[in-house]
Amino acid sequence: MAHGPVNVSCMPGAFLAWSNALSTPYAASSLVYTGEEQSPSWANYDPDKFIIGGETSGINAGSYTTSFTPRSGYEWSNGGNDPRYVSWIIDKAPGSLSLDKNEMSFDTPGTSDTAAVTRTGDGTVTAISSDTGVATVNVNVKGTIVEVKVVASGTATITVKVAEGTNHTVPDSASIDVTADIEQSHE
Repeated sequence: MAHGPVNVSCMPGAFLAWSNALSTPYAASSLVYTGEEQSPSWANYDPDKFIIGGETSGINAGSYTTSFTPRSGYEWSNGGNDPRYVSWIIDKAPGSLSLDKNEMSFDTPGTSDTAAVTRTGDGTVTAISSDTGVATVNVNVKGTIVEVKVVASGTATITVKVAEGTNHTVPDSASIDVTADIEQSHE
């Protein structure tokens, strides 16, 4: 059975409209605070097709918002060319804490010793004594020195902690084991 010619027609501009339809970009990479300026890698993003604006890079941990607007001749896959806003995040880096000594011994009442604190970030440093009847503890304003003062004979543990900071998470705590053997005076 013979068939006649088949006529195929397309709506003018149909292919053009399809090829110029854009999907919303999204951050295809995760970022962690480094202290340097960073920008995410964008999926569905072509600088020839989009005008990018808003917060396109950041340094500190937190949430940022970038805008994407189709350039002339392009539109979103569901129509329209209004800006779309996409959020992305820089995560906090792991915090760290260390002390330059983890043991202290005393044999004289009222004497003190210090330990230097090294930490990443700006989280507040705090310290607590497990037995203030044996030893008390203070931290200087800058959070760089822990001072332990002996009160009486016995043992105590000084626990040092750092709070979550602007760009760093809470690290593991550190400790100082205190041993006090105070000689009693006899009159």
